[in-house]
Formats: sequence, C-alpha cells, structure tokens
Amino acid sequence: MTDPLAGFAEMRERVQAQMDQARRRQEAVHRLAREIDDATSRASSPRGEVTVVATAKGAVSRVELGSAAMDLAPQALGDLITSTIRAAQKAAAEHALALTENALGNGAFTAELRADIQQRYGDDEAGPDSYLSRFTGR
Repeated sequence: MTDPLAGFAEMRERVQAQMDQARRRQEAVHRLAREIDDATSRASSPRGEVTVVATAKGAVSRVELGSAAMDLAPQALGDLITSTIRAAQKAAAEHALALTENALGNGAFTAELRADIQQRYGDDEAGPDSYLSRFTGR
C-alpha cells in the first residue's frame, strides 16, 4: 500500500525549493539595484577639454574642465559640455545594461532596456568632438 503522506512530503520539498529559488532571485535583484545605484561612467572630449562623470540614472555627478576649455568660444564650450554629458550618461546606461544582462540574462527585460537606451541616446557615434568641429574646423 502506498503511503498517502509520501506525496505530500515530495510536494512540500518542491514548494520549499521554489521558495528558496525565489528568495535567491530576489536577493540577486536587490544586489543588482545596489550595483546600478553605485555605477558611474566617465566620458571625456577627445582633446580633454571636458570630462564628465554620470550615474546610470543620468545624474551628472562631476564636470571637469581642462585648461584647453578656456580657449574655446562660449558656444563651442557649452556644446562640448552638453555632448560630453550625453556621452557619459549613455555610457552609464550601457554599463547598467551590462550589469543587468550579467545578473538576469539576455531576455525580454534587457531587450526593453536596450531599446530604451537606443531611443534615448541613439547611435550618436560622432561623440563630444562633433560639436567642437563646427566652431574650430578641426
């Protein structure tokens, strides 16, 4: 005769394993959130006039101007700062995406994040120097 409680014990073990797995995933997501909160990226203009540090959430935490920045016209410097900020923000967002892919794999969620980065920042491969060249001919 089969023990009716044997099936219950097996089911209990499966439920416990699923709960343990859910707890590990939750811990991994919390760890990922902390890593993303702490993540920053740095971008510099090609000749070092401007350096920017930005967080994965897009906040600018530091802007540094090199001595060559003072040789630029105000409009050129403003444009260079703006484009360098954008480059740092994009790099930080891509860093956060890489952390997410590493933690969660490459699935629908990371594809959505990648699409958001693409929509927000595009494929602006010209980088910070593109603005400067309009004013200096370099």
